[in-house]
Amino acid sequence: LNWEQFNEYLSNLLSPYPPQPLATNDEFQTAAWRITEAITSTITAQVLLSKPCPHSKRWWTWELTVMRKNVNHLSRLAYKMRALPLHECHNELKTLKNQY
Repeated sequence: LNWEQFNEYLSNLLSPYPPQPLATNDEFQTAAWRITEAITSTITAQVLLSKPCPHSKRWWTWELTVMRKNVNHLSRLAYKMRALPLHECHNELKTLKNQY
């Protein structure tokens, strides 16, 4: 979404209606309707619809990716140190797995 194009498109739609004092309820309702229509048509014209894959996990974030990498790294290290059960990497791995 390019916000400059969005704002320019919206300004072009609203430019025929300069700001003016609203004396009656009908004038207010008309102005509100014009603004709503302008925003709706700008969104329709400028915002692209995304088509996510049905198999994608929309809840997955970059933070989870970083945490997964850290857990995998510590898991490999803990496997290498499996003969030393008191090594600190085992406790770190446990806490990271709980956070992940």
